[in-house]
Amino acid sequence: MKTSRVLLVEDDPLISKTLSLSLPFAGFSVTLRETFTSGLEAARQQSFDVILLDLNLPDGNGYELCRRIRSTNTKLPILILTAKTDEESAVESLECGADDYIRKPCGVRELSARMLRLISKSDRSILSFGSLRIDSSKFMAWSGEHELNLGKRELLILAKLIERNGDVVTREEILAATDQEAMIYDRTIDSHLSHLRKKLKNIDASETIDSVYGVGYRLRL
Repeated sequence: MKTSRVLLVEDDPLISKTLSLSLPFAGFSVTLRETFTSGLEAARQQSFDVILLDLNLPDGNGYELCRRIRSTNTKLPILILTAKTDEESAVESLECGADDYIRKPCGVRELSARMLRLISKSDRSILSFGSLRIDSSKFMAWSGEHELNLGKRELLILAKLIERNGDVVTREEILAATDQEAMIYDRTIDSHLSHLRKKLKNIDASETIDSVYGVGYRLRL
């Protein structure tokens, strides 16, 4: 079973401990953050399949955190945890950009089912790693709020690196992804990678493309 990556932003120690211990048994890998600031930083710098967000955080409002995350990532599923039962809170949860909400206390089975439903509905044409995002259906890429002006093969290379989520992509896989012949690898793929690295550096992107000697390349935060 594929492990889905969850960012849990929750400051209640009992709830965070319960979910951190139980969700892995349902196929989720949990990254816990306990504040508005650390939650926003994690959402922007790491790659997740879904975000589980509490409303009452010690240094900020969960609604505003949802809006901030949504402003730079329109496709990442966000599910809000709330102890509130009034209709106004439910409406505001959806209006701030959340895909769904669930009232606390909640069962792990229901929570898991809701998250899996959101993940399955999310647009798979959107790829993300840290602050990098690609919409492969539109051939557009961003680093945070900065749009990257990439050529077709630069975008295909970046997409392949993002898909691997920090693991190594071999030279052969890059050739296949860009529809290049091996004989012209040195003068084209290396050139595309060089241009791609420069474009990321020019906007001070936190992600870098590392060379793994004799093997290939990988993204690093």
